[in-house]
Amino acid sequence: MLDRATRNGRARKRGHFDALVPVSGGKDSLEVLRIARQELGLECLAYTYDNGLMNPQALQNIRLVTEALDVPHVLDTRPEQPLLLKHFLQKTGLPCGACFIPMLLGAHRTARREGIRLVLMGLS
Repeated sequence: MLDRATRNGRARKRGHFDALVPVSGGKDSLEVLRIARQELGLECLAYTYDNGLMNPQALQNIRLVTEALDVPHVLDTRPEQPLLLKHFLQKTGLPCGACFIPMLLGAHRTARREGIRLVLMGLS
């Protein structure tokens, strides 16, 4: 299935990149990026949504890996993120939706803007 998705993503791309890989700086997403670049040979664009809670070590991890793999990286920020986080915490007691939903929307928006038809994610 991954082989077919990879072929389709390459065939249908409208820009330079074969795949967009959202990365958080953790081992799961960075390993997906490594596999996509080194094992699958994809031209990747790494994408990070800064939820306002980014650990400096996570940003350092992203920088080290993207540089080692020669992969461009987009760091997306939204001025409304603090208000969104506050709203989700007040209404649900959980911050996850305030981060995950904008990350998915931002990744989708970036992929569309860049003509990327394949998004590869690693979550734990």
